[in-house]
Parts: sequence; structure tokens; C-alpha cells
Amino acid sequence: MVSMVLAGAARTVDEAFEIMRTRNDAVQIMVLDLDLVRDTAADSIRAILAECPRLRILTLSGGDDLELAVTALRAGACGYLSKEAECNDFVQALHCCLDSDLVVEARTMRALAARALGREPAGLSANTAAKYGLDSHEVAVLNHLAQGRNNQEMAMALFVSLGSVKAYLAGASKKLGARDRVQLLVRAYELGLATPHLAEVDSSPQTPVDHLH
Repeated sequence: MVSMVLAGAARTVDEAFEIMRTRNDAVQIMVLDLDLVRDTAADSIRAILAECPRLRILTLSGGDDLELAVTALRAGACGYLSKEAECNDFVQALHCCLDSDLVVEARTMRALAARALGREPAGLSANTAAKYGLDSHEVAVLNHLAQGRNNQEMAMALFVSLGSVKAYLAGASKKLGARDRVQLLVRAYELGLATPHLAEVDSSPQTPVDHLH
């Protein structure tokens, strides 16, 4: 992984702007504490991106606040984590954001998918997978994704290499027209290719952050 250097710490959006101006566009990513701008989260993110359009913003929150996560992502943030995330997950999330990946914790992804659907999806049609050209491996990783498993956990469960898991996810994403992991999960729910594990959304332990590629 590429090493990172802390450019500065700010208590307000104005202070953050000042740091970015003095660093002459050297700042590539910002970690934004949503608890500090809870009432103005969307406006703050949009203002920052208007000033620095190439900046990547990873947001944090002290609790599982789905509304706040949706607000941040819609405003242009590249990711959302709770402050309970492990240090390694946080570092990985930073690198994923720099690689232009969307970073969302597994339990938040499941909650977002459930909200988007507003219902339990219909059961899997015998022809659904074939209709979209999905093979058995791609269907399997979709079900593991719905359970909140990361790529390494999928590889262990399926007895395949990590590279194979990434290839299966990439193949499923292409066939289902999904841009990222969140969209892939929602699409799988819509088509009945995976079942939401909604009981785990609020009670599951922290799941390592993972990205699609």
C-alpha cells in the first residue's frame, strides 16, 4: 500500500479549506466526522467538493445512523464507516477511497439494500441465473456477499483463491450492470439471487471493510 502523510486536522469546514489551500492541492483524501456537521452534512460535503472536486471524502459516524450514511453518500462522499471500525479496516478504507472505490460496511450495505427494496425479494427463479448468464460460482459469491462476508472469508468458504473470488464478483457485477459492491448487493436482492439477512443488520459484529476489485 502507498504510504500516507497527515496534512492537518481541522475542527470546522473553514479550517479544512484553509489546510487544503495552503497545501496546494496536495491533499487527496479527507476523513470527515459527521457527528461534527450532523445538521449540515450534505451541504458541507457539497461545499468541500465544489472547492476541491478531486478530493475523496471518507465519512465517519459514532453510531449506526443509516439516514446520515445515505445523506453523506448522496452528497458525494466515497465511503461511510462507524467509529467502531478496526484500525486495519480504517486504513484499508482510506486506500479503497483513493482507488475510487465506494466503501461501505457490510451491515450498512445490508440496511441500504433492505431500505431500497422496501420488501423481501421474490424467491429465486430457476431461470434467473441463466437469464443473466451467471454461473454457479457467481451465484455463490452473491449469497456470501449478502451474509456480509469479505473476499477472504468467501475464498475460505468456497475453497478457492482470493483472485477467483474477485473474478467471480467482477463477473457478476458486469452481468448485472452493477458499478460497485453496494449496487451489486441491491441488484442481487431485486432479482432474488440472494436473500437479505436483515436480522443481522443491527446486531452483527463489525465486519471488515472490503471492496469489489
